[in-house]
Amino acid sequence: MGKSHQAGWVSLRGKYWYGYFRETVLDSETNEERVRKVPVRLGLKSQMNKLGARGALRAEITKRSGQIPERKVLKDSSVTFGWFVRNRYFPVRKGDWRPETAITKMSQIEVDLIDKFGEYPLDSFDKFALQTHLTDLADRYCQDRVKQARSYLKSIYIRRGHRAGVPSQGPNPEAENSQESSA
Repeated sequence: MGKSHQAGWVSLRGKYWYGYFRETVLDSETNEERVRKVPVRLGLKSQMNKLGARGALRAEITKRSGQIPERKVLKDSSVTFGWFVRNRYFPVRKGDWRPETAITKMSQIEVDLIDKFGEYPLDSFDKFALQTHLTDLADRYCQDRVKQARSYLKSIYIRRGHRAGVPSQGPNPEAENSQESSA
């Protein structure tokens, strides 16, 4: 059965918010997949607004299906760097790499980045920690390997939606262009 990436919908019935989502089930008589609408009572109208009801429905879908609706990455501290790289970054980037290259790059990212930052929540990084790790890598490896590690960090954070946090090497040409245009 395929995965459903939907957020469902909510409605008000009497004093309660109800949420609905579609669930694919296997029909025991015909052995065919069919879709059924699942109702869930979310809570009293006096205790939550529509936005709160949507959040409660999202949590219920996550609890029942074991996946995050709409394949979005949570923006709280429950998402670790290692989880994000293995489950979001690698699958997207593997298509761009040849199989031999993918093996090499993935192992390099595992050794250089995930071993150090794997258990860190994505929101807890700062420039200082990243820069000191790159400096430590520079003591052990050649300049090209350190530049690759920095490039991978930058690429991971662009995929994640962060631009800050990855230390730059030298002047930033985008910053210079924005200063010139504002003058």
